[in-house]
Amino acid sequence: MQLLASQPALAQAALVTWPEGPHYLDLLELLLRALHDLGLDASTAGRAVDLLLQFATASAVERAAHASADAQELSDLESTLVSARPERHPLLVEAGTTAFTTVLRGNATRGRSMSS
Repeated sequence: MQLLASQPALAQAALVTWPEGPHYLDLLELLLRALHDLGLDASTAGRAVDLLLQFATASAVERAAHASADAQELSDLESTLVSARPERHPLLVEAGTTAFTTVLRGNATRGRSMSS
């Protein structure tokens, strides 16, 4: 994930390019085995592996995007979330801003500061 986060173009390409080769097959087998051992059937485990890999890739793209000098500030997202009204968005207000910003804030400490 660090490689993808440090190379934004590579991370974006990874979203739309299927890997190939024996190492990719080994990775899929390892993940499928772990999910199978937890009791998931092969079909459900396959969908879960796809989602896990999409999540990792998308997280790397997001991390790279927020590390750039012209990235949107985390405070912009926090301002939007704080503007939620409990009458219209009760669960959003209950969840609070940290439910949506904790991971990004952690990424900010690895890249550029999102509060600067």
